[in-house]
Amino acid sequence: FPSHDNMKYYRERLKLPVWLFGHSDGSISVSEYLNRSDETRRSLVGAILSAGRDETRIKEDWKVPTLVIHHEKDGCDVTTFNGAKRYFARIKEVNSSPSEFAIVVGGMSSGAPCSTGYHMYEGAFGETLGSIEDFIARQK
Repeated sequence: FPSHDNMKYYRERLKLPVWLFGHSDGSISVSEYLNRSDETRRSLVGAILSAGRDETRIKEDWKVPTLVIHHEKDGCDVTTFNGAKRYFARIKEVNSSPSEFAIVVGGMSSGAPCSTGYHMYEGAFGETLGSIEDFIARQK
């Protein structure tokens, strides 16, 4: 998990807004960071939960712009599209900042479903990145 001190260090050193991005297992790390305290949430400008695990938990009002992005055909059994819709619904319920759900539809399936293909946005990098860039741009 990132620490508040790490976030402060990078924010001051780079003089740039700090966004946390968590893909798959990383969605749990990002959500746990946001669940910690108002102080940790204030260290960020926003958060992106990408192809997150179904057990990603949202405990309270994050007050942080949040994008949930997921491929509609993600075949990984622990990062289901329906699971992403469920935790996004929870974010919308409690988060007072803008929250969006972006659905990736392009790409291809190949190899192990949790380490390649749709789960990793194979063949859909441009679409995925475009959704992320658009969300971040709207938060300025």
